[in-house]
Amino acid sequence: MYNAGPNVAPREGLDVRLRWREGIKKLFDKAEPGKSDVDALIAIQERWRALSRYDDDIREATEKLRPFGEHWVNELARAYFALNEDRDYLPNIVSRLLAEAEVHQRQTEAQRWATVWRRTADGELCTEESRSILRQAEAHGFSLSIEDNNTFVVTKQGFGTTYLRSNYEIRRFGEFHKLLMTPNADPNL
Repeated sequence: MYNAGPNVAPREGLDVRLRWREGIKKLFDKAEPGKSDVDALIAIQERWRALSRYDDDIREATEKLRPFGEHWVNELARAYFALNEDRDYLPNIVSRLLAEAEVHQRQTEAQRWATVWRRTADGELCTEESRSILRQAEAHGFSLSIEDNNTFVVTKQGFGTTYLRSNYEIRRFGEFHKLLMTPNADPNL
């Protein structure tokens, strides 16, 4: 197989899953004769655990990805083994997986906000402006929750609890806490 180097994108049409299978097959081939596929897979998992625990480069790579979840650490293992444990690829693998994980995290968060903060207690669809104000409130340390009747509850130590039942109330909350600049608001106040 042609290897263009660690910083060169794979040729179009190259199936990464095929490369993963080839890498795993090579590891199975290195396994002791007479071992079952399950035993060989366990050996691969043990190898990865040892690498991620005792190899500084691999441990650093897993620590960068772990905040995004174990799925991304597993993707690192798959890619690393698929590329025959070639360390030259490690920085490229990590940077691409980090980029993918960040995109996935943003999409998941946007989907969560669109689903959870969908309707107000008054039955209105929650506007994007209202969701933005609520996101800003959360970013500024407010705790958000929803009561059974879809009333949005916003709480912060020292500010008390506010119950928001409509887009209008959310907008007023945002203006009051300077989470939303209105067109006629003076930013110097």
